[in-house]
This record gives sequence, structure tokens and C-alpha cells, in this order.
Amino acid sequence: MVQANRKMAVSGEALASEGRVVADLRRSAWDVTTIGASLMAAGFTFLFLMIAPTLCLMIFEDIWKDDAALDPITAYLLLIDLEQTVFLAAAGAGLFLLAVVLLQVWRHHRPFPAYRPILVALLIAWVWIIPEALARGGSIVSGGVIGTALALAFAIQWGLSVAFDRALD
Repeated sequence: MVQANRKMAVSGEALASEGRVVADLRRSAWDVTTIGASLMAAGFTFLFLMIAPTLCLMIFEDIWKDDAALDPITAYLLLIDLEQTVFLAAAGAGLFLLAVVLLQVWRHHRPFPAYRPILVALLIAWVWIIPEALARGGSIVSGGVIGTALALAFAIQWGLSVAFDRALD
């Protein structure tokens, strides 16, 4: 066991001397990311998710004018009440908090550009939401708008978490 640790240390020193980034695999998630930064970002994401249904409705009304209520996805947004909005915003912010902490730990061990999770989130949201909207009788536009809003919420969470983490370091 000691030999394996020495070999890892030597190979890590060799990689570091070549200019490569070497991650310390023994660090925990709390050593890699600042939970305060992630919680502050989650608060902003919660606020965005609280106003996202209203923003989506405004976009749908601009697109479809008086026929906005004919789309089932838009009709769902018209019928949503405050308790559902609070619950869904809190659940979304919590889910994005977990995803951001996991991505920050992953980024520590395998560095990648900061914009990559945002692009992946946009693709995942569209691939997940647009077929679901079509299956429920909605349109590609309604699925695209809602998918973009969810990806934007994740982008807010990720961007603010990285910025707050850098500021608190």
C-alpha cells in the first residue's frame, strides 16, 4: 500500500512538472466547493424559478396572441397556483444544487471549461422537454421555451456558484 502511494506521488509530481493539472483524489466535496456559494446560487435559482412561469406565459402570449390558452402546456402554466410554484421552484433549486456540487467535484478531478455544463444542460432540457410537450399535445415552441427556461435556471445556478466560489476563495 505504501509503495502504491509513493508511485502515485511520484507520477503526480511528474505530471505536475510537465505542467498538467493534478487533482488530489483524497479531498471531499466540502473541500472542493464552498457550500455557502452553492446555497447563495440556489437562492437566486429559486427566485428565477418562481418567476419563470410568468416569463414563459409572457413569451407565449407574444407568440400566439389570443390563442395562447389553446396549447395544453400554456394552459398548465395558466392554471398553476402559488403553492405549486413554490414547491416546484424549491425542488428545482434543490435538484440543481445537487447537480452543481457534483459537477464542481467532477471539475476538480477532471478539469473542463466552465461553459460546458450550460451547453449540456440546454441539450438535455430540449431532449427531455420537447418530446414530453409533444406527447401531451403541446407544440415544439412551448417545449422549447420551457426547456430553455429550465436550462437558463441551471445556467444561473452554475454560473453564480462558480463566481461565488471564486469570490469566497
